[in-house]
Amino acid sequence: MDNYYIFTTSVYDTIDKDKIYSREYDWNKENVALLATEPLTGFIREYNNSSDMVNYLNSQSSWPIFGDLRFEEEYIPEIDDI
Repeated sequence: MDNYYIFTTSVYDTIDKDKIYSREYDWNKENVALLATEPLTGFIREYNNSSDMVNYLNSQSSWPIFGDLRFEEEYIPEIDDI
């Protein structure tokens, strides 16, 4: 999968969660960085690989520090959205 994106939370809330493999919020939960199982639209940033996205996120104070394998953790709506 090479579908790495950053969405505003309001747009993210409208996305079919079955298309999300992994996701993380910024500190204020205003934006969501994610790895999708297929191409998506409506994003504010797009990346071809996790390294580029993690480098960007780590350079922004509004995001927690991410490790290189952060987006390997699978998002499971039934568990993660509780």
